[in-house]
Amino acid sequence: MEPANIIIRFFQEGGPFMYPIAVALVVGLSIMLERWLFLSSAKRSNRKEFEELLPLLRHPPSPQKSTALHLTTVALQPSRRH
Repeated sequence: MEPANIIIRFFQEGGPFMYPIAVALVVGLSIMLERWLFLSSAKRSNRKEFEELLPLLRHPPSPQKSTALHLTTVALQPSRRH
């Protein structure tokens, strides 16, 4: 028998309980696919950012550059309102 026929026969013999199981399977597979796509994208993004950060970690900037860098990043941070 063909694998498709086996699956169809198994589904038909399962009766009405197979429909909720099939829905749960589709929902689970779609969640798995979405998570895989999102996490793959985040991994690529993190690697790119780390590649840009790695030279700074290996060769820290001089104190003059560090002060300029600190002033630049402080200006970019959002203000906190209490």
